[in-house]
Amino acid sequence: MSNQPGDLSDLKAAYNAIMAQHARGDLDGARAAMAALAARHPGSAAAWNTLGTFHMEAGAVTEAESAFQAALARDAGHAQARANLAAARSYRGDTAGATAALLAAFRQRPQDTGIQIQLGNTLLQGGNLSTAAKMFRRALRLDPSAIDAAAGLATVWEREGRAADALALVDPLIQAGHRRPNLLSVWGLACRRTGDLDHPVQILEEAIAGPLPAGARVVIGHVLGDIHDKRGDPAGAMRAHGVANRADERPYDPTVQSAIVDTTLARTGRERVRRWAQARPLSGPRLVFIVGMPRSGTSLTEQILGSHPAVHAAGEREEIPRLLDNLVQQMGDGTPSWVPVAESLGADALTDAARWYRERVCADAGAAEMVTDKMPLNYRYLPLLSRMFPEAAFVHTLRNPLDVALSCYFASFNFTYAFTNRLDWLGHWLRDHDRLLAHWKAELDAPFHVSRYEELVDDVEGRTRDLLRFLGLPWNEACLDFHKSDRVVNTASYAQVRRPIYRSSMGRAERYRPFLDPFMEAMGSST
Repeated sequence: MSNQPGDLSDLKAAYNAIMAQHARGDLDGARAAMAALAARHPGSAAAWNTLGTFHMEAGAVTEAESAFQAALARDAGHAQARANLAAARSYRGDTAGATAALLAAFRQRPQDTGIQIQLGNTLLQGGNLSTAAKMFRRALRLDPSAIDAAAGLATVWEREGRAADALALVDPLIQAGHRRPNLLSVWGLACRRTGDLDHPVQILEEAIAGPLPAGARVVIGHVLGDIHDKRGDPAGAMRAHGVANRADERPYDPTVQSAIVDTTLARTGRERVRRWAQARPLSGPRLVFIVGMPRSGTSLTEQILGSHPAVHAAGEREEIPRLLDNLVQQMGDGTPSWVPVAESLGADALTDAARWYRERVCADAGAAEMVTDKMPLNYRYLPLLSRMFPEAAFVHTLRNPLDVALSCYFASFNFTYAFTNRLDWLGHWLRDHDRLLAHWKAELDAPFHVSRYEELVDDVEGRTRDLLRFLGLPWNEACLDFHKSDRVVNTASYAQVRRPIYRSSMGRAERYRPFLDPFMEAMGSST
């Protein structure tokens, strides 16, 4: 930014005019004007930061992140830009990057309750419940009226299975008339967990019908939909979940995804993959990748394995998708496909990538013989993973496709899972998933085990014994007590894996079948 007083005065006047334009509701015009202002005054951290917030409002997360980084390049002490950068990273699923940015902002402004609450929410998203609770309590000590901090603490308790405590904390705030979105969300969750199903319906219905931010409508709509589902009201559940999914405007194009799958199938036959470079063996635990559709049993499978004393369950890791995204940007041929990158990587690069992954994912494994990574969508990269980790084993979880589709449609996922927002998109995605997995099973030279959810529920001991034999592990009774584990599960299945095996989710979609025609038509069958 120029140091000339006239330039500063012009900048301030233009900035204020754009903010007034934004306040009048001309969001697109204000965003374009702020982008032009930042280009004219590239040294203005304030202009870049505000441009980033405008991008976030429009759902342009990548552009927002770039704008916040530009603001910090001009003013490293801009704590709000750092907190905003964390919000952008969190939205696209980069919880580690979001946490790092917020910790830096917290060190800059340790008394800022807003940053503390945001850090607590990000830690909560990353599964660090105890530290998240500390941040929320700290914020409440500084400001006992901080509703968002109370909601955050209640969310920690609900995740820990303390739904009654969570309800006792937030219900008085609801009765006092507070309607903050995150408060409504955890209140609805706590009501559902404690069986108080009728009490929250009217208030949550009024909330999703009112002037909510899109992100809040997504979360509250899904909570309300789950309550209607538990009340035995399929139409109400589909309507509320539909409101949530329509409010989530993340872009997704099934034709692009299918084109990527077509390219992958054409270029990953057995003989072609065998010609790819292979990483050199590295010391450390054997890796087990648990893959499949989200909501197909990946969390349950990992929870069972993680109860074995020889296994460290690392959870739903982000490293492989992020690594592939970076490599495609740096080395790709201009298409979104990762296959050209895999074909061009040498043994040294693959070994370096494998070492980078191990340093992060195996850091807390201790003396474990095996480490699991249950990022479901890693199934897309199995040929490359088999070359990067020659010792790895792969477990594919399968579940009734109608139950998978319904569970995905009812869940609130991060940026990666935009395909779950429409039933026809889910049908296209699952059809492509099936094409890829059939190909991998026929063509890959890698240990591969299929775990069927319904068979596991019917015979948990027998199917668990099969899984342990596949991995070369001895039987251990602790695997049958997986629900007693105190490990944090940071996925949509966090509540289910705290319960013994139950059958109520099997065939759950049958009573919703009249609503599922778009999914079945996209799948190309009458599933």
